[in-house]
Amino acid sequence: MSRNDDIVRRVKAGETYQSIGTDLGLTRERVRQIAALGGVRSSHWPNQKRLHKKIVRLAPTHTSREIADELGVSTSIVLDALRRAGVEAKPKPLVHNRTGYLRGCRCAYCSEATRAYAQALRDRPGEPPSHGYSGYVNYRCRCDICRAAMAEANKRYQAKRKARKAGLSY
Repeated sequence: MSRNDDIVRRVKAGETYQSIGTDLGLTRERVRQIAALGGVRSSHWPNQKRLHKKIVRLAPTHTSREIADELGVSTSIVLDALRRAGVEAKPKPLVHNRTGYLRGCRCAYCSEATRAYAQALRDRPGEPPSHGYSGYVNYRCRCDICRAAMAEANKRYQAKRKARKAGLSY
């Protein structure tokens, strides 16, 4: 029996490339090449099929990032397996208020929620909050009364700053 036949027989029996290579004084890669010449597929293929089945099974309830973290693989492997199976992972949850807008992000969901909130304020009896419903949180509303009040507050603030720079205290 030749060395190549011995390698193919041992690979088919389930020995690792590393252990065969150590016994025969070959590298793991050379053992794999000889086994491939003998018609043996790489030993990772059955594991890959099992991995793909796990990925597809987890897809409806997990995002691709969660699947990758749980199985200890990269997201590109997960996305490739899902694409091949024609399956989509659970969509990422919407992340709101990450864009810097004070009243929520600009997605349809947040815009509708903001409109509904403003309508609820309008429907409430009594004085409107801060002269209006505009949603300018940092400046209240943009009506003439509020604009004048804000201009006056800004003048006072600027005067304090100038006094502090000049060394005077208020």
